[in-house]
Amino acid sequence: MASTSGQGSLPSPPESSAENDKKQDSTTEDSTTGDSTAPPKGATGEYLEDLSKQILEVTLNQRDNMHPLVVQHMSPAFRGKHDALPKTNTRDDHQQNLKKHLETQPNFRVEILNHSSDVDDSRGRGTVFLWYKISGLEGGLGREAVAVLSWERKQNNWMIIKHSGMRGPSGFS
Repeated sequence: MASTSGQGSLPSPPESSAENDKKQDSTTEDSTTGDSTAPPKGATGEYLEDLSKQILEVTLNQRDNMHPLVVQHMSPAFRGKHDALPKTNTRDDHQQNLKKHLETQPNFRVEILNHSSDVDDSRGRGTVFLWYKISGLEGGLGREAVAVLSWERKQNNWMIIKHSGMRGPSGFS
């Protein structure tokens, strides 16, 4: 997989094949036991999971909303809904809300704990599920959260069209 640090390298899109045209379910190993009962990942599922992790890294940890990954893979008509942020109907509105939120939390960081995906390559649609830990919150609090990213392939380019997120319980980090 491609690197998620610094500028990172852009992952290559998977080659289209008859196998990728079938619906793919993709699940990573359990981060604590290493066990997995899920079927092997398809190339598109791995690709979208990798892009999703990198986009979270650059937007939340590096605070770079103009990173090439964001510009290329986040639809201008992106819709965002998270219980900690106002609902948005464009990428620009989402980025402005996120910027304001992060300015109030200068030590805010995310760490991806687990991820999975569900892809229907023949329809050009996919969903990536990210479970992550948040640290650096005010008062020394930390929490976990879930993000669901809806992807759509448009002219051979996969783009995030929707984000739904929810915070989990908090505790001291």
